[in-house]
Amino acid sequence: MIGFSGVMIAVPLHSHTDALDRSRLDSFALSYGYEILDTSSSTAPMASYRRNAVRLNFWLSTGTVGSYLQHPRQGKTQLFRRDVDMNEARQIFETPRMHTGRGYHTTGGGASQSRGPCHYGDRCYRADCWFDH
Repeated sequence: MIGFSGVMIAVPLHSHTDALDRSRLDSFALSYGYEILDTSSSTAPMASYRRNAVRLNFWLSTGTVGSYLQHPRQGKTQLFRRDVDMNEARQIFETPRMHTGRGYHTTGGGASQSRGPCHYGDRCYRADCWFDH
């Protein structure tokens, strides 16, 4: 609280808004024929959807999206995109294999095929970092 001239005002320490809006994602999901999955047990704020063999996971606070699907030539794949906005999220519902150029994907063997740039760039000193520097 901040007080001046006898008036007290409550000021939040910080205001955090998620990168992705769950209610809009739910609306996109339903319009493209996806089932909304229960994510209440997840520790991170996320939303998950399934349509046939395609599963989409949206991490709301980071804007990261994971697509789990059957690729016609590579078999089971996982495609992760970072810093996705709501417009790109809608496009991912429409075309789950859509690439944004910000992320990486793995094949059934778990080998990373394309990782994309590390968020920390040259300042990253993590020995286990998956991304390109």
